[in-house]
Amino acid sequence: MSKVAAVIERIESVDTLHIVTFGCETAQLKMMSLELGDAMCEGAQVLLHIKPTAVAVGKGDTGKLSIINRIDAVVAAVEKGKLLCRLDLACLGTTLEAIVTTEAAEAMGLRQGDAVTALVKAADIAIERVSDA
Repeated sequence: MSKVAAVIERIESVDTLHIVTFGCETAQLKMMSLELGDAMCEGAQVLLHIKPTAVAVGKGDTGKLSIINRIDAVVAAVEKGKLLCRLDLACLGTTLEAIVTTEAAEAMGLRQGDAVTALVKAADIAIERVSDA
């Protein structure tokens, strides 16, 4: 599980649907949620977690996609298995882990040092901990 330190910059709500914008070291991330705890407020420091299987990786032009969270990253490590490939992506002042198929990693020619874009849907970000600002 990848962990990212962030600060809540904005909360937009309609009924029980919330879009939370976080400021991270070098990017903004957005999360979609149906429930927000009482401690969730602008300026609160949070620790986010992102499952490795929720991270897609793009190389080169990622084109027009509906995924709002696009994070510039560098491949720090590649661990290939028969079916799956684990990637360590250096970004946001931490390491974001991605699990992709080995076929996809080979088709993209992913290697250590490659510049890539990590793609994470807003519904795939969760808050692990909230601290006061």
